[in-house]
Amino acid sequence: MTMPMDEMGDYQFIEAGGVAIGAITQDVQEIPGGEFAFTATDPSGAMLGFVGPKGA
Repeated sequence: MTMPMDEMGDYQFIEAGGVAIGAITQDVQEIPGGEFAFTATDPSGAMLGFVGPKGA
């Protein structure tokens, strides 16, 4: 399931066992050094950021 977030792109909800465990944005961005970054939100609303090589 997705939810539009205007300029942030869409949230893609992540489920495990039929329970929503978080969401990620569809907006994966390349950053200097050739790695990629995206943000996620856990069920309590805390924002997380991830950085690494694409496809890892």
